[in-house]
Amino acid sequence: VSQSRYEHHVGIELEFTAKADRTTLGLSLFEAGLATYVTLKGDASIQVEKPGHCSHELAICVPQSKLEEVMSIVTKTLAKHEATVNKSTGMHTHIDVRNRDRRKVFSRLVSAQTILFAMQPKSRRNNTYCKRTKSRDLYTAASAGRYQGVNPEAANKYNTIEVRLHSGTVSFDKIVNWVKLLLVIVDGAYIDPVRAPRTVETFCNTFGIGADLKAYIETRVAKFKSAGPVEDEPV
Repeated sequence: VSQSRYEHHVGIELEFTAKADRTTLGLSLFEAGLATYVTLKGDASIQVEKPGHCSHELAICVPQSKLEEVMSIVTKTLAKHEATVNKSTGMHTHIDVRNRDRRKVFSRLVSAQTILFAMQPKSRRNNTYCKRTKSRDLYTAASAGRYQGVNPEAANKYNTIEVRLHSGTVSFDKIVNWVKLLLVIVDGAYIDPVRAPRTVETFCNTFGIGADLKAYIETRVAKFKSAGPVEDEPV
């Protein structure tokens, strides 16, 4: 059996508006060679603020090794159609747990929430579609439904753990840095923290995050510091 068959994938859902209807944008994505990786859908929950724009949700499923290659093409294609985001949009990331310990993946991501939310604008911290996950236990947390920052329901439905808390973006750098950060949290060789890290320094030390990602985290946290403190850690 080919090893590539078992390569971990990552799923990314981008919500945005663009100066193109679904047919036009879909054709552009097809012509860019993305048909294998993407599915374009509508999303009625997205507010369209610019004249001539249409709301879209783009679902992307890509092997981790092709993340940067595919996202470079995706974001360049979206830019051609003036894709943009607003407070009604978000980015959801699905971590493949077919060959990972799903309970451990979930616990680690929930433990990381304090800093992950600190990297987001106020519109994501007080959002009914990505409420803070209150329990580190996958099955206990499931009783709160799917509209959580770390969504437990996706584990049974899609064999993924979904992280819903990122603000909307069509930026290559933001998307790739966010996915890389989540993968380090999930796959890093460290002892699971007893308490959720509450400073960037402790966070990076706990999860073994390198200098480049640390610098990105610091920039994001500083940018949204005025949004106020995030909620207390889960139990």
